[in-house]
Amino acid sequence: EMPEMDGITFLKHVQLPPSTSVIFTTAYSEYALDAFKANATHYIMKPVEQEELVLAVRKSMIKSKKKVRSSSSMSTLTVFDGDEYLIVNTEDIVSLEADGSYTKFTLKNKKILASKRIGYYEERLPEDLFLRCHNSHIVNLNQIGKLGKNKSNYLVMKNGDTVPISTTKKASIQKILGI
Repeated sequence: EMPEMDGITFLKHVQLPPSTSVIFTTAYSEYALDAFKANATHYIMKPVEQEELVLAVRKSMIKSKKKVRSSSSMSTLTVFDGDEYLIVNTEDIVSLEADGSYTKFTLKNKKILASKRIGYYEERLPEDLFLRCHNSHIVNLNQIGKLGKNKSNYLVMKNGDTVPISTTKKASIQKILGI
């Protein structure tokens, strides 16, 4: 919360190159999901701990060294379903599920079985909009409706589908969702 606008509003109005890393530091956890939707690299809760800050800076440095995959430059994805190449808008993707050497796409209006492994698509999806929540599942962060809270960790997507969360990803997902 800054004098004239908050950090989220600032990010929406400023023109930053896709390679820019933004680390939020705040005392308010309820802004985490909005921060990650605004392409934040990391989100640190106050009081800032040195280890967390070092982790955030390292993550930012790694991001700058990687090939930048921004949502503006990768708004479509080419998917081969065995018969033809489909051009899919990334915003229409709800989730992806590994099925051996294939990947099941759940789109807002249909399902597709693609003839490539899930890792192939993970490398091509905008990392600011998609999250590998399980070894065999990737979700669109904008399509998450609920986070299940019991012994079996899961997400409920806006279309009603349930997607498992691996134990190792639970903490990072809670952080992204501001929980």
